[in-house]
Amino acid sequence: MLTAFFKKMKRFFTPRSYLSKGGLMSITKQHRQEYLSKAYIRAVAAKAGYTCAPPDPDYGLDLVIRDVDEEDDGNGKTVLQDYGYALDVSAKSTYIARIIDDCIHYDLEIKAYDNLIKEQRGTPAILVLYHMPIEETDWLSVGNDITILKHCGYWQSLRGKPPSTNSSTQVIEIPRSQVFCESSLKGIMNKVRSGEYL
Repeated sequence: MLTAFFKKMKRFFTPRSYLSKGGLMSITKQHRQEYLSKAYIRAVAAKAGYTCAPPDPDYGLDLVIRDVDEEDDGNGKTVLQDYGYALDVSAKSTYIARIIDDCIHYDLEIKAYDNLIKEQRGTPAILVLYHMPIEETDWLSVGNDITILKHCGYWQSLRGKPPSTNSSTQVIEIPRSQVFCESSLKGIMNKVRSGEYL
């Protein structure tokens, strides 16, 4: 009788809706893209020597990159100080972006577009679009000697762009020369420190 009871109860503890084709629950493809794009941005920021973390709470922007400076604490020790120089980042990813005239063309959601074009911002903001391979098996490769996130991210400041009359998405263009990498991020943060327009 107990055997029959446990057989009956088993289906409540292993519902089919919780299982993927491989037998285990998996996050959506969109979430996998999102996590990899943020991992890419955080890796670049770490290599460039900046902090990078999600805002808490999140009101439309995904990451905040902050600059820190070395300072003598008066006792002969060097400490790191945060003086408030920051960059907001909207992180997006795609494997179907169109390349036209050496520019990445991407359909950005109107809500994100409207947020990024604002002139009056306390903190500068950029879009980073991580362009991924089409095949998911090519997204990440990990080995003893090398870890590879294929393709790269591109950055663009949309500040001051005209409002869109579209209802759902707005096509934006990012020159392929604007690769989001260590050197480009340092250049962006130097402009942030000096108050230059991005």
